[in-house]
Amino acid sequence: MSRIVAKSFPVPKGVILSQKAGQFSVKGPKGELAKLLRPASASNWKGDKFVVSRVDDSRDNRARTAWCAPHLANMVKGVTDGWTRELEINGVGYRAEVRATQ
Repeated sequence: MSRIVAKSFPVPKGVILSQKAGQFSVKGPKGELAKLLRPASASNWKGDKFVVSRVDDSRDNRARTAWCAPHLANMVKGVTDGWTRELEINGVGYRAEVRATQ
């Protein structure tokens, strides 16, 4: 099994992860996300962690499942932490300041 798929990811308290007819939806304090995923993977809970595993060992299902697990983990992160952008400025001659955007 792929190392990506073999890893489970934690689902924090206050986050609801549900699946209906191939559509995964994640609801958390920062909003709700939904994504339609093909039924190439099986999902189940192990305690407070969510595990995605593949149905069979075909090449197509291996690829889809390896994509599905990190995508769901990113959705969970998005509804708990939100989206941020970090800017790093290196060098001499740059001038930057923080302003409120409207």
